[in-house]
Amino acid sequence: MKRTPRWIAVLLAAFLVAVAVPSPVVAGISVRLNVAAMSFQVPPRMEGERVLVPMRAIFEALGAEVSWDQELQEVTAQTTEQTVKLKVGQRTAQVNGQLLVLDVPPVVVEDRTLVPVRFVAESLGALVEWDNATQTVKITPGAGVKPGTGFRSAPGTPEELLARALPATVMILVKNSSGVGVGSGFFLNDRGLIATDYPVLEGATAVQVVTHDEKQYALGAIVAANPAADMVIAETTATGYPARPWP
Repeated sequence: MKRTPRWIAVLLAAFLVAVAVPSPVVAGISVRLNVAAMSFQVPPRMEGERVLVPMRAIFEALGAEVSWDQELQEVTAQTTEQTVKLKVGQRTAQVNGQLLVLDVPPVVVEDRTLVPVRFVAESLGALVEWDNATQTVKITPGAGVKPGTGFRSAPGTPEELLARALPATVMILVKNSSGVGVGSGFFLNDRGLIATDYPVLEGATAVQVVTHDEKQYALGAIVAANPAADMVIAETTATGYPARPWP
C-alpha cells in the first residue's frame, strides 16, 4: 500500500482543523457591569467585531423589563424612559420609536437570543468600553449616554416609512390557467414602470394593476425579466405615482 506523502497529510490535517471551527465564538470574552463580572447561560460571542450577549440577562441587569414575541421573533425591553425593540436577523432596531441601524443583527444560539451589547447598553443610557487586551466589555450604568450614540438612524419610524412607501405600492390582479391570483409590486418611476416578483406574472393571460387609491391600470410591455433573480420590470398605463423610496 502506498503511503500518503507527508505534505498532503499536513495539508489535509490543516483543512480538517479549518472546517471544524463552526462559529465566531471568541474564548475568554467577559462582561463587567460596573466591576462585577456577569455570567451567562450562553457565552458572549464576537460577530463582525461586535460582542453579542444573551438579551434577557443584559436587559434585566440594566433595569429593564423584557418580553419576547415568539411569532415575531422580537424582544421588547422597557424602562420608565426607554422602549427598545429588536428582531432576530434584522439590522434595524427601535429606541422609543426611532429606527436605528445595527452593525450586526440579533441571533439565536442554543435557544437563546443574543443581542449586540453596546447597542443595548447605550440604548439604556449606559457607557460601554472595550478592553481589547483582556477581551472585556465594561458597562457603566447611568452614565447618561444618549440612546443611539454611534449608530446611524434609519429614515423615519416604521409608520413614517409605511406612509412614504404606500403611494408607490401596487396590487397586481392576475388571471391564468389556475384561476385568479393576487400579487404586489412597486413603482420604479413616475412614468408607470413597476417591479414585481417573477412568479406573479408567469403564465398570466390578463393583468390589472391597482394603485393605493384604488385605480386600475393595464399592464404594458415586459421591460426585463430575470427568473433567477425572481424579478420582472414592466410598463403600465399609470403615470404620476411616486417611485418607491429607498432608505
